[in-house]
Amino acid sequence: MCSRAALPHVFSSGGTIIHIASALAFVGFRNECAHGPTKAGIERFTKGMALDDAGLVAG
Repeated sequence: MCSRAALPHVFSSGGTIIHIASALAFVGFRNECAHGPTKAGIERFTKGMALDDAGLVAG
């Protein structure tokens, strides 16, 4: 919600939003059954947000 709320300000100032995940977004490790999926969720959210809001940059 914070990232979406910041988008108009980020675009108008030429800034960038950075979401931080880890290698666990792509590769699973033992004893990391909760951590890995949350990092994968951040990675997918970031890509989806970029695609959804790409029109705001051009518009």
